[in-house]
Amino acid sequence: MARRVHYRILADRGTTSEEEWEEIVRLEHWYNSEFAWSDGKLSLRRYVVFPNDEVRIGERSAPERVRTRDAMLKVEGLREEDRIRTMEKEGLIIVRWGGYADNSFASGFTRVANNEWNAYLACDFMLKASTLAHGAWMEVVDEGTFIRPGCVWFHDGSAYVDASGGRMPVFVDEMLADRTVFALVDRNRYDRHRGFRNTLPGFNRMNKDQRVTWVKDWNWLGYAQESEVDFDHPGAVDLNVKVRSFGAV
Repeated sequence: MARRVHYRILADRGTTSEEEWEEIVRLEHWYNSEFAWSDGKLSLRRYVVFPNDEVRIGERSAPERVRTRDAMLKVEGLREEDRIRTMEKEGLIIVRWGGYADNSFASGFTRVANNEWNAYLACDFMLKASTLAHGAWMEVVDEGTFIRPGCVWFHDGSAYVDASGGRMPVFVDEMLADRTVFALVDRNRYDRHRGFRNTLPGFNRMNKDQRVTWVKDWNWLGYAQESEVDFDHPGAVDLNVKVRSFGAV
């Protein structure tokens, strides 16, 4: 399984209005349309929907019934969320509100593998989203190393890390003081980045030494990616400078 960046808006801390959520949805659409994503786009969701197979109406399958009813409600002018709530009340679907993660207003993840630029974009999106929903708290967890302590919380443009330092407990004070919570990325390296794949071209034709070299050094999953450039690298993009302030919780 390739590396992912997980994100969510916390349900038990802060608030998000419907108007703020609509702004976040528009922002997500812009990010997904504006930038290239090699392994998966942004997918922050208010709900996950499952057809209810226990409801039997004629010979049609549950997915067919849901599609038909959804089309009817759309013709009536109902928005997507209103259509979901209506079909939930009618028993046609089972809804997990808050998305994939527990105790969430919305949640999701983006598969980034070893594309550090996409990891940057996912965090940049959530940072901007936190400035749209001023009262909300947003959590982002990186299975790789773009977020150096592994997890960060955004609130109204500021970023907070675990006071224990997460995966880098010795350096938490240094990261906060020097504003180095996020690794730097050379965006130009990912202009034509190949997406995640689980095969190596020509692997069967390699000799033993070549195979060992490829398997050892080819970090296609993305978990072991290191900070790629120095802080004085001319082509680096630095998310740290966009953060209003840093703190620990």
